[in-house]
Amino acid sequence: MRIKKLEIHGFKSFAERAVLHFGHGITGVVGPNGCGKSNIVDALRWCMGEMSAKHLRGRAMQDVIFAGSDSRGPLGMAEVTLTFDNDGNVPPEYAQFSEIAVTRRLHRDGSSEYLVNKVPARLRDITDLFLGTGVGTRAYSIIEQGRIGFIVSSKPEDRRSLIEEVAGITKFKARKKAAERRMESTQQNLSRVGDIVTELERQLQSLRRQAKRAEKYKELRSELRDLELHHASLETLRVLVMKKLASSHSEALEQEAQEAQAGIAAHEISIEEDRLRLLAIERALQHDQAASAELETKLAALERDLEHWRRQRDEANARGQAARRDLEDAENKLTTARAEHEGHTVNLSNLATSVDVDRERLLSLDADHGETQGKMTSIDRRAESLRRSAVEYIHEGARQRTLVAAIAKRTHELRSRLEHSTAELEDVAHRRGVAEIKARALTEQRDALMSQMTDWRSWLDTNRITLDAAVTAMTESDRLVRSLRDELSERRSRLESLQEIARHFEGYSDGVRSLMQPAIEGMPGRTAVSGVRALITDVLEVPPQLEIAVEAALGERLQYVVVDAQTVGVTAIAYLRSIAGGRSGFVPVEPRNTGGVANGDALTRVQARPGFEAVAEYLLRDVSIVANLDEAML
Repeated sequence: MRIKKLEIHGFKSFAERAVLHFGHGITGVVGPNGCGKSNIVDALRWCMGEMSAKHLRGRAMQDVIFAGSDSRGPLGMAEVTLTFDNDGNVPPEYAQFSEIAVTRRLHRDGSSEYLVNKVPARLRDITDLFLGTGVGTRAYSIIEQGRIGFIVSSKPEDRRSLIEEVAGITKFKARKKAAERRMESTQQNLSRVGDIVTELERQLQSLRRQAKRAEKYKELRSELRDLELHHASLETLRVLVMKKLASSHSEALEQEAQEAQAGIAAHEISIEEDRLRLLAIERALQHDQAASAELETKLAALERDLEHWRRQRDEANARGQAARRDLEDAENKLTTARAEHEGHTVNLSNLATSVDVDRERLLSLDADHGETQGKMTSIDRRAESLRRSAVEYIHEGARQRTLVAAIAKRTHELRSRLEHSTAELEDVAHRRGVAEIKARALTEQRDALMSQMTDWRSWLDTNRITLDAAVTAMTESDRLVRSLRDELSERRSRLESLQEIARHFEGYSDGVRSLMQPAIEGMPGRTAVSGVRALITDVLEVPPQLEIAVEAALGERLQYVVVDAQTVGVTAIAYLRSIAGGRSGFVPVEPRNTGGVANGDALTRVQARPGFEAVAEYLLRDVSIVANLDEAML
């Protein structure tokens, strides 16, 4: 693989897109310090999958994105594309391409993209592409300053990686490590599967014993059904006999039955009447509650009206007192005005008399006009003054008469208002008395309704307690029935599952299944070899609390097959070999006596089916069952 072209955009100091072409031979990049020569090498390393910002001379990976300058803002993405010639030393999926372009993009939000020939790829794909080619982030194709001295002075073990890279075996070692990791993971999975299989086999033994108990339950159930049928036939016979014996009393019994039926009907009618009466009482109670609420509302309205009329009465009393005070003031003013009017009338009379006297004197002195001219002028002025005074007295008298008339009118109005207020007070007092009577009647009626309501509630609570108890009992009965039905359904389902497991001899070895193949195929009791009696799990009856202990003690012997004689076992072994049906152990129904006395107590706690006692003794004669390890050490 030869590098043909390098495209850089937004990577470190390359704000504009830059394209570098690499021709045949040696290509040198020359320039002053700080012009970006090292950035080109960093771009090559970064495009080939470098994940360490430190090796790219930065603190964070986002530091490779152009950060901006005085004349240009920062960019949001860095992109580098590296183009190679395809010399055939590439993975098969890229063999059809003449050129391979690897592109890496990094956005400022931290997201990145890898592309191979503009097709999205993984970092793993990029790494696999460069394995064994000498190109990569840690390969010998990029040697920095000081790297040559490190290579020359390094140990042979350290230089081995460079030699392996040159030899092209690095990718095979990487694939080997990946395969070893997968194999280790597979081995762990197989180990877990083995543990699961062991656990399932242990559970299967327990399920097999449960299936055996289920079969026994089925047999006992069948016997119970036969006994129930027999009992039912005996009961039917007894009923027929009793019917014949009681034929003479049939009419009396029918009469009693009719009376009992009538009593039941009457009791049902009574219950229905009680229920209807209870509903009627509840409706009456609701009606009385509504009526009581309405009466309380009316009582509150009457109390508000009574308070309103009380306020009106107080206001009328206040207005009456004010009217009385105004009337007294008006009468006083009228008396004063009348006195003033009489005084003005007397003064007016006196003035008129004085005018007449002065006129007579004027006539008498007319002759002396010349002498008395000055006096006349004075007298005229006085007369004019008297005239004005008289006019004023006349006006004042008219005003006083008007005032007296107004006072009289006001007095009449005040008297009318006083009479109206007095009538209103009497009406308010009457209505107050009526309201108080109604309020007392409503209070008494409310108290009576509350007492009756209390009695009804007490009766209703008593009946409701009885009804709730009956409903609770009925609900509990329904729940118990549903629970029993669910339990029965669950047990039936479990029984069917156990029967299916037992019918197909699941959990047994291939040899046992081969011998029991006829039974598996639907021929119960038939085996592939004649003389096979049963399985060990079928002949031992172990208490549930001892199942685990017996299973641990017998181990693989639980899968032994009981045969009539030792020759049957030999025949069965030959049959299994002929069909390659697996292996199995066999025990004759009368095994050889090994002599000696049994040392264990298991035989006293584990029962055997009739006819298989010798098999049980053969298997358990030296087995003791203890509660714990301390007891076993004694």
